[in-house]
Amino acid sequence: MGTFRTVLLAMAALGAGLALAQDQNKPKVARPIKVNKVHNDSIAASDMPNTLVVLFGNATVGAAEGADPSTVNMVQMKQSLLDVSRFGLPIDMMVSLGGLVTNKVDDAGQTMVKRLERWRSALQDGPVKSKFYSTFGCEGLGSDGKVDPAARMLWQDWTSKNGWASVSPQSKSMDFTLRQGGDLYLFLDTESGPGINSTWLKEQLSKAAKERQTLHVFVFGYRPVTAPTVGEASKEQAEFLKDPTVAEARKAMSIDPKVVGYFCGSPGMTDLTPLEKGSQVNQVIVGNAGGAFAPGWNPPGGPQFGFAVLQILSSGTVSLLTFNRLPPPEGQAPYVASPTAPSAARFAKQVVLWSVKPKN
Repeated sequence: MGTFRTVLLAMAALGAGLALAQDQNKPKVARPIKVNKVHNDSIAASDMPNTLVVLFGNATVGAAEGADPSTVNMVQMKQSLLDVSRFGLPIDMMVSLGGLVTNKVDDAGQTMVKRLERWRSALQDGPVKSKFYSTFGCEGLGSDGKVDPAARMLWQDWTSKNGWASVSPQSKSMDFTLRQGGDLYLFLDTESGPGINSTWLKEQLSKAAKERQTLHVFVFGYRPVTAPTVGEASKEQAEFLKDPTVAEARKAMSIDPKVVGYFCGSPGMTDLTPLEKGSQVNQVIVGNAGGAFAPGWNPPGGPQFGFAVLQILSSGTVSLLTFNRLPPPEGQAPYVASPTAPSAARFAKQVVLWSVKPKN
């Protein structure tokens, strides 16, 4: 694990649950909830966070009229960054689970890079100073909706130069690894196809199984590798799930005791479901950063924008905390800030994804 941190607020207790101001037309003021209040009975109040990872997915609004030139939903994402900054806690990294910008232009990725640069500038000027990494999602699509090989290679070059990814120049897929202390992060390319590089994934899991220093393995991707609990899969997604390499990857993750979960940014919803029937390893969808909501997703209270935080505690326990905000009133696009400014996100729930097995 990483170096133990003494922090003023335990993220396990998350004094960052945020409240909405009553006046919807004024900037919202986020207020911390009671310090050291534990949201999950299986976590001790004294169990402090070693590592905090913020997850976003599906932030693009495409080339919608009036949207930001980057195609990132800047209004919602900037509000999320502001919400994160109010935690009062150091964030180790932020991760885009794909769907950050769209290209869909046959220009070898030049438009994609301009849109990435716009978001990079917003990050640099934003309130959260943290490392940022990204999976390869829908960023390199051509006008036909399929991955443009030239745009994909440009994404690889640009993200490597800017520290967002670390893909080998010789690699045919955009998979890469990242390590922080006892935590191994595997960024899985679900877009280059057909299927995914299950051989690479199984090799990484096999190595991690032999490494005593590796306690947790987190796998990040864009597409789900098992069907979500709600909504209907598109024809393209249904074909993807039938690919034997996807089944191999899903099986490998579902039985690995070090895998905390598979985290993806598509479709536009939040969802948690076992990777395989009876598996204790879950697929976690965090796809509500600012893009279109998936058809059929209608949770209690209605669809909401937001983000999630992975909290790795000093005991080794890993929990997921979710934060949601209401969409703007009907008739107002979610990527514009007036007449109603975006709400401050509120703490939604905490779920334990992985815990240390007690010694006999």
